[in-house]
Amino acid sequence: MEAAVGAANWVVGMVLNKLSDELMAGYMASRELGLNMDQIKRDLSYMLALLQAAEGRDIADNLGLQRLLADLCNKADEAEDVLDELHYFVIRDELDGTREATPDLGDGLGAQLQHARHAARNTAAGIINSSGKNDTIEGIGSQYLNELYDNGFLMKGDDNHYVMHDLLHELSQIVSSRECANINYSSFRADDILPSIRHLSITIQDKYTESFKEEMEKIKKRVDIRNLRSVMIFGSYRSRRIANVVRDTLNEIRALRVLFIFMNSPHSLPDNFSKLVHLRYLKIGSPWGFKVCVPSTVSKLYHLKFLDLKSWGGSNNNLPNDFNRLINLRHFLAKKEFHSNVPEVGKMKCLQELKEFHVKKDKIGFELAQLGQLEQLRGELCIFGLKNATREEAIEAKLKHKSNLSKLRLDRGGNREKNTSSSSSRTQVVSNENQDDDIILDSLQPHSNLTELSIVNLGGGMAPSWLGSNIIHLDTLHLDGVPWATLAPFGKIQYLRELKLRNIVGIKKLTLDGYNGALAFQNLGNLEEIYIGDVHNMSLIDFQQLRSLRRLTVTLCRDTFLRGLDEHVVVVFNSVRVLNLSGFLLTRKMLSNLFRCFPALYVLSMSPSKESHEEVKLQIPSSCSLKTIRLFKCKNLILPPLDDGQGLVNLTSLRNLHIDDYGKIFSQWYMGKPAQTTSNPFPSSLLELSICRESRIHSMALLSNLTALTSLQLIDCCNVTMDGFNPLITSNLNKLCISSCGSAPADLLAEMARTKTTMPQVAFQLKDLVVDSISAVLTAPICSFLAPTLHELGIKDDVDRVSSFSDEQEGALELLVSLKKLSFDGLWVLQSLPEGLHKFPSLTELSISHCPQIQSLPKNGLPTSLETFSVFICSSALEEESKRFTEEKERYYSESDD
Repeated sequence: MEAAVGAANWVVGMVLNKLSDELMAGYMASRELGLNMDQIKRDLSYMLALLQAAEGRDIADNLGLQRLLADLCNKADEAEDVLDELHYFVIRDELDGTREATPDLGDGLGAQLQHARHAARNTAAGIINSSGKNDTIEGIGSQYLNELYDNGFLMKGDDNHYVMHDLLHELSQIVSSRECANINYSSFRADDILPSIRHLSITIQDKYTESFKEEMEKIKKRVDIRNLRSVMIFGSYRSRRIANVVRDTLNEIRALRVLFIFMNSPHSLPDNFSKLVHLRYLKIGSPWGFKVCVPSTVSKLYHLKFLDLKSWGGSNNNLPNDFNRLINLRHFLAKKEFHSNVPEVGKMKCLQELKEFHVKKDKIGFELAQLGQLEQLRGELCIFGLKNATREEAIEAKLKHKSNLSKLRLDRGGNREKNTSSSSSRTQVVSNENQDDDIILDSLQPHSNLTELSIVNLGGGMAPSWLGSNIIHLDTLHLDGVPWATLAPFGKIQYLRELKLRNIVGIKKLTLDGYNGALAFQNLGNLEEIYIGDVHNMSLIDFQQLRSLRRLTVTLCRDTFLRGLDEHVVVVFNSVRVLNLSGFLLTRKMLSNLFRCFPALYVLSMSPSKESHEEVKLQIPSSCSLKTIRLFKCKNLILPPLDDGQGLVNLTSLRNLHIDDYGKIFSQWYMGKPAQTTSNPFPSSLLELSICRESRIHSMALLSNLTALTSLQLIDCCNVTMDGFNPLITSNLNKLCISSCGSAPADLLAEMARTKTTMPQVAFQLKDLVVDSISAVLTAPICSFLAPTLHELGIKDDVDRVSSFSDEQEGALELLVSLKKLSFDGLWVLQSLPEGLHKFPSLTELSISHCPQIQSLPKNGLPTSLETFSVFICSSALEEESKRFTEEKERYYSESDD
C-alpha cells in the first residue's frame, strides 16, 4: 500500500503541473469542453495533501484512503482526457492549416504541446519499461508476452494466438471484476453488471431476442456509457434490430480508447462515432457481399493507431478520400485492395503496414516517392506497375532503408498474377532485353534484412547487381517471367529455403564466376522448396546437391529436364517429400527410376501432357511412405494385379488417392469376369478416394476392403455395378459424390438405408452428398436415413430428366430437416423448384445453376433462414428473383427502425 501511495503522490503532482501551465489555461479559455478544470485542480490538490500526509503511516486498513485512491483514478482519467482532446485539435489544426485549438497563444505552442506530451509519454514508458532501451510499443508488448509465456502464464495456441492458463484467467477475472464485464446477449442480466465498469464486451449471435433490448436499456441507466474506455462486440449479425440496439446503447460514448463493432448498414454506428477523439484501436466488421462502405468519419479519428478491417466483407473496397489524415496510424490490418487505395499514403509516416502499392494508379498520390516517406514499414510490400516508374522515382522509394521489410514483390505489370499452371494464363515474358528495366530494378535495392523476394516480368538481360551480393539473408526467392540470360548468384544466398522459377526461357548458363565453374546450387544447403515452370536449358541433375530439398514442382518444362530419371546414373533426393510433375512424357524407364530417385516421398502428383504408346506398370516399393497419390491423364499407366506385382494394396501408409481420366489403369483387373472381382488393389488404410472418368471398373467389390473411408467420389465410372458391395465402406463417410455411374447412385443409397435397418449398431455420419439423380435420393426411406446428419445436398446433371418434383419426392425432401445447403446444377428440363422449400428450418444457402427452364420461385417463397440465394446461367426471370432476394435482404438489414 505504501508503494501505491507513493506512486499516486507522484502521478497527482505531475498531472497538476500539466494542468496548470499556460498552454492548458489558454486552451480552456478558447474552447468549451464541458469539464470544470478549476474543480478538478482543487480536487487533485486536496488529494495531493492527503497523500503526502499518508506517506510513512500504517494505512493497510485505511478504507478512506482506498476510496481516495479510487477517486484519484477517475480524476486522473478526466485530466488525461482533457490533454488528449487538446492534442486531437492540435493535430486537426496541423492538417487543416488552422489555429482553432490555441488561437491566441504564440507560434511555438504546437511544439510545446508536442514536447509536453512526448515527455509525459516517455516518463510513463520509463515506469513500464525500466531497461533504458529505446523500444517501440510493439517491442515492449512482445517482451511482456514472452515473459508471461516463459513463466507459464500463457501457452501458444497457433501462430497468432496465446492461451491463458486457467489460474491466471480466474485471477484476472477477480482482479478486473469491478472494471470489466463480459456479457452474452441472450442470457445476461443488467443488474449483475457493476456500475463501476469501464470495459465492456458483448458476445452476439444473429438472432434477435426482446430480452436483449430490455437488458441493454437497463445497462444505459446503470453504467456510465459516456466514460467507458473500451467496448468490444464479438460475433457477426445481419439483423438490423440487433444493430439498432447496439447503436442506441452506445450513442453517448465519448472516452473510448478501444472499439470493436459490426456494421451492416450506414446507420449501425453510434451517433458520437466521429467524436471519439481518444480512440486508439478500432476494429470494424461487416457481412460478406453487403453494399456498405468504410465510414468516411474514420478519417477524423486522428489518434487512431490500430485499424482492423480483416472482418470487412462489404463489396466496396474504397476508403475515404482523406484517409491519409490518420497520421498516427501504425497498424492497418485489411485486405490488399484497401492498402492499394490510399492516395498520398506518404503522409501517414507512422504506418507500419502497406501490403500493396500501385505505381501511378491515379494521376496524383501514387508516386514511388510516397513509399520513401514511410520509414517504419515492416512485413510485406508488393509494388505493381513498375513499368510506369523511372530510375529517379525508384531511388526515391528508399527501399534500401526499410530494414523491417521481410517480404517484397517487384512487379512490372499492374495486376496481381494468379497462380495457375495453365499455359493460357502464363505471365507474358518481357522478350526484349529492356535496359530501362535493368536500371529500375537495380535502383530498387532492398535492405539486406529481406527474407522473401519475388520479381515478376521485370528486368532486362541480367539479374540486379544487389541480388546475392547484398541481399544474402533470403529464405524465399520467386522469379517469374524474368528475361535473364544468367540466373542470379544463388550460391551466395546460403539461407535460401524456397526457390520458384517460372516462365524463364532465356537462361543460357547456370555457372557463376568465382565458383570455378561449379553450379551455383551446390551452396544452397537450406533450400527446401523449388518450383520450376516452363524453364529451358536446365535439368533435374542440376539440383542434385540440394540436400535439404523437401518439395519439388516441375511443370511445362522440356523433356530434357527429367533426363535424370531416364539415364543409368540416377540422381537421388533423399530429402524430397512432395513431388509434383506435369507436362512431361511418361515412360517405363522414367517411372521405374522415380522411386529410386525419390525414396522418401509422402505426396506424388503426376499429370503427363504427352501420350506414350508403351504400357507403364505402376509398381511402388512396399518400403515407400507415400500418403497421397494424385494421377491425372496417365493414359498408358496400368495397375498390375497381385500376381504380377505389388500394386498398391501393400502400401499401408497411403491415405489419399485420386485417379482421373485413365484409359488402361484397371485393364488387367476388371474385364467383366466375376472371378476377378474378389481382389482389392487399394490398401485398407485409405481415407479419401476419388476415381473419375474410368470405364473399366465393373464392380464395387474393388473397394470392399476400404472400411475407413471418410470421403468417396466416383464420377463417370459408367460400368460400375453393386456386385460385391460391402456396406461397411460407407459407415465412416462424411462426404459422398457419385454421378454418371449408371444406377449405382440409387443402388448405393438404397444399400446404405437397408444396412441401417439390418445393422443398427453402424453409426452412419454422412454430411455432404452429391448425386446425379433426383429419383435416387428423394425417396422416403433414403431421406429418413439421411435426415439426422445430412447438411449439404447437391443434385447435378439429373439423368432422370425430371421436369417437376412428384408429391412423394416433395415429401421425402422435407424430411431433411438438418439441411443447410441445397444446390441444383445442370437440371436442364426441370421447370419448377420444390413447393415446400419454405419449410426448411435450417437452410441458409440455395444455389441454382444451368437450370434454364425454371422461371419462378415456389408460391410460398423461400425459407426465412435463407441467407444466400445464388443463380448462374438460368432464365432471366430466375436471375431477377435472385437479384431481388439479395436487394431485399440487404434492405432488411440496412434500414433502421421507424
